[in-house]
Amino acid sequence: MKKISVLIPCYNEEENVVPISEAVIGIITKELPQYDYELVFIDNDSTDKTRELLRMLCAKNPKIKAIFNARNFGQFSILWNPSGNR
Repeated sequence: MKKISVLIPCYNEEENVVPISEAVIGIITKELPQYDYELVFIDNDSTDKTRELLRMLCAKNPKIKAIFNARNFGQFSILWNPSGNR
């Protein structure tokens, strides 16, 4: 089975991480049932409850994963860094 990976960068998104995960999963399971999926949240060192909520989502659904950056890398380098320095 083919797999769709959805990468979701976030920073202080405690109000949005649960609804966005539910929305994306709903769309994939209803409209693309022939695909497996994974959601990967990339947290850019949030200071609110985003990380706590992501840990809860990961514990409830093994198809949800989270990457927790050790510091804030800025809006545009969260997913790609051409120099390779982190």
